[in-house]
Amino acid sequence: MSLPKGYKRLEYIQSSGTQYIDTGFKPNQDTRVVLDCSIVSTKNAAFFGTRSSMNGSDLYVLTHAQDTNAFRSDYGKSKINTGLTPSGRVLIDKNKRVTSINGQSWTNEAAVFSCQYSLPLFGLSTTGNVSAFTKIQLYSCQIYDDGILIRDFVPCQKPDGAVGLWDDIGLKFYGNAGTGSFTAGMMVSEAVPESEIAELEWIQSSGTQYIDTGFKPNQDTRVVSDIEITDQTNPSVCLFGVRNAASSTAPLMFCIWSMGTGTSLRSDYFGASASLSVNAIGRRLLIDKNKNLCHINQSVITNKTGKGQSVLSLYLFTVNNAGAASLSYHSQLKLYSCQIYDNGILIHDFVPCVSSSGEVGLYDRLHGEFYRNAGTGNFIAGPEAPKILSPPENLQVVSGSDTQITLRWNAVEDAVGYKLYRDGILIADLTDTNYSDTIGLFSRYTYSLTAYNDVGESVPAVLDFFAVPEDPVLWLVTDRTQADVEARNEKGIYRAVDLNRVGAVMVYLADRLRRAGHALHTVPKTDWSDADWGCPYTMNRYLQDVATLRSAVRQLSSTPDVPSSMEYVTYAAANDIEKILQALDDALRRMNDTYFYSGELYSGEV
Repeated sequence: MSLPKGYKRLEYIQSSGTQYIDTGFKPNQDTRVVLDCSIVSTKNAAFFGTRSSMNGSDLYVLTHAQDTNAFRSDYGKSKINTGLTPSGRVLIDKNKRVTSINGQSWTNEAAVFSCQYSLPLFGLSTTGNVSAFTKIQLYSCQIYDDGILIRDFVPCQKPDGAVGLWDDIGLKFYGNAGTGSFTAGMMVSEAVPESEIAELEWIQSSGTQYIDTGFKPNQDTRVVSDIEITDQTNPSVCLFGVRNAASSTAPLMFCIWSMGTGTSLRSDYFGASASLSVNAIGRRLLIDKNKNLCHINQSVITNKTGKGQSVLSLYLFTVNNAGAASLSYHSQLKLYSCQIYDNGILIHDFVPCVSSSGEVGLYDRLHGEFYRNAGTGNFIAGPEAPKILSPPENLQVVSGSDTQITLRWNAVEDAVGYKLYRDGILIADLTDTNYSDTIGLFSRYTYSLTAYNDVGESVPAVLDFFAVPEDPVLWLVTDRTQADVEARNEKGIYRAVDLNRVGAVMVYLADRLRRAGHALHTVPKTDWSDADWGCPYTMNRYLQDVATLRSAVRQLSSTPDVPSSMEYVTYAAANDIEKILQALDDALRRMNDTYFYSGELYSGEV
């Protein structure tokens, strides 16, 4: 739901006993009204209702009966006293002849009728004359006709200050049809998809606009605000804040003030004030008011500690002064961003924005809500903020060989190019959406890909890749010699890549054994690095996995034993490890006609 430009959504509207809303709808036996309200005062008053006479046959009424001091439901020509006394917040659901109040239900007699007069809210229409007004706070109201929603009322305030209800079905404002005026509840935010807002670099107040955050500070509150004071004519203005009493020494307050027309900044915190001499006008300020400490750029203001909970919400661009936004305290400033934390948890992340309807305000990225101006006039919109690129999507390997792979990804809108990093090192700056890279078998690579334009780089898309062939057994090495060791050639040096090759073969063989019905408890490691050599546990686990696989199938007597340790491993021991796996692969290949005996793999002597 989105209100028209300039309208303010309210938490509720409150009647004083002379106001009502004419819904323009004439109820019948298939009508349903759902009303969420809080009772201020009732005395023989109606929440809603219409009738052609006191005791006619077309009654559709929900009222408070003075004689029983309880809710009464009228339907057709029957009347039911519920015995439930009105109190506090109630959800009334009058659905045809069944009336539910906070989950309790009562049923009138069946009837067929059609009312002659339209249904008012906050009062009762008798032959078209509305009386029996009730005093309630109304949060929402829905009206259904034979199961179809025809009115969806939301409390709101028009740009001219009139308070009433907006119908989100008929897209129409319903104002007070009685005398006096409804009282406006607190302004609330609206859920708006991010696609319907454009982020701005800043929004600027001229001295009459402000934002009601709806958040009530306490001793654990933190507000971070990036601002620039554009002008100051009053000797003291509030950049943001709240105080429960209209006093500079109010016991509960959380405020930042610009004093002496910008010659000092003052931090208020639970009845105590502390100041900092600074030339604030026209200066970009990062204000971090964290509990009793306030950092302003490189300076710190320290308040005494305090404890308590505000009963009023925090305003931006001014102070919530005992429930009112005092015009004399409104600040003229540009706001670039604002974050609010409660006990270390981010609860609001405000950025300047303009809605799809052209309204300027703040967007809470955390909750996807738009906060409009709660004052008068309009915020000034800054330039549209540079758009940070989205990370490339669908980064994947689409083809490859033992020595080369091809990476591909989706194009990013507004991107000028892409930067591809391998293990943190830039290897390509390109405009295409694919790249071929030379690899080494049994090596692990981490690819990071960013999109970039004049604004900067996006966050990276990340892909981990382990280069392993389809049949890794073919790459086992079993013919090392002492000469290889002395020459320190590829065979003679046993490195992390060798451990990864053996690990890949173990994964491959264990998978074949499991598919054949053999239970194995191995977790071969395939992400070895040179640092892993120094850990006895990982080395022992490596050899245990080799031993587990060796014992899985009865081997030839010529199959080597598993080395007892990897410390100072010799070329012969390294050969033996890979010979064991090669022998297991040979055995499995000979067992194409595998038999299962007693649920376990049985191959006989091979």
